[in-house]
Amino acid sequence: MVLSGHTHTYKVHQPNEELNKYPLIIGGGPRDGTRTLTKITANANEIKVSMLDDLGKEVGSYTAKRK
Repeated sequence: MVLSGHTHTYKVHQPNEELNKYPLIIGGGPRDGTRTLTKITANANEIKVSMLDDLGKEVGSYTAKRK
């Protein structure tokens, strides 16, 4: 999993066998309407990532379960 700073366009790129075998999670930019907060919760069985916009609405997510 890759968590990165802003590219002014937030996005969660799901794993892709041809391009990336792991998720890419990119936060938004610094202006109103493009900011995001990335919330991460983890336990022994999974990691959950939730990306929230300025108003607290979830705009992207990813869950990785233990194998």
